Amino acid sequence: MSQFALIALAVLLLAVSSTFAQTTQPTTMPGSSDAAVKAAAREFMMALDDKDLAVARKLFAGTDQDFKIVELLHEKFQASQRLQTAAEARWPEEMKKRAVVDTNAKTMAANVDHQAVSFHGDVAVLKDGAALKNIDGRWQVVDVMSNPVDKGLVLGIFPSLSPVTSDVATAVQAGKYGSFDEAHKDLQKKVQAAVRARMKAATQATTNPTTKPAE
Repeated sequence: MSQFALIALAVLLLAVSSTFAQTTQPTTMPGSSDAAVKAAAREFMMALDDKDLAVARKLFAGTDQDFKIVELLHEKFQASQRLQTAAEARWPEEMKKRAVVDTNAKTMAANVDHQAVSFHGDVAVLKDGAALKNIDGRWQVVDVMSNPVDKGLVLGIFPSLSPVTSDVATAVQAGKYGSFDEAHKDLQKKVQAAVRARMKAATQATTNPTTKPAE
């Protein structure tokens, strides 16, 4: 992905922590293998690059609540790819000169190889917080983001980002922008506005509850 996708994914990249809170000391279960864990993690990350979310769903063994994070990531990756494709079609020469910043599923998969793995019983945790569980001898992803604070940020903000990214992609295809920089600035402005609106709505919901008093 180019800087286009980077702007839209910035919230996630800033939110994901590199630590995972543990209440027990790491222990290694019999047959634990960094290679096996990383292979399973890479397979799952690559599944997020598929247009069909069902591909990733088959590889996920976590809760429905935790899968919402996966859905948001998948939606964002697809929207960013659409924007990337539109920009490259609209300004092919200009985009060739741009530095490519890979923050997509493929790069996430490649980054797995560089991460340390800690074992906690039948659960393995990558340095970036992704957790996998050994189920019947097979490692499966059960959480892509272990930190609850980070989850709250993504669940609260990400639903607004994919529509914004798709809107800019449509505008690029329609020839609304005269240059990449113009589109880039508009995307940045729309992302910031979407985040502010989402945070404002969340604040109002907290300070002005809609529950009716008991009769």
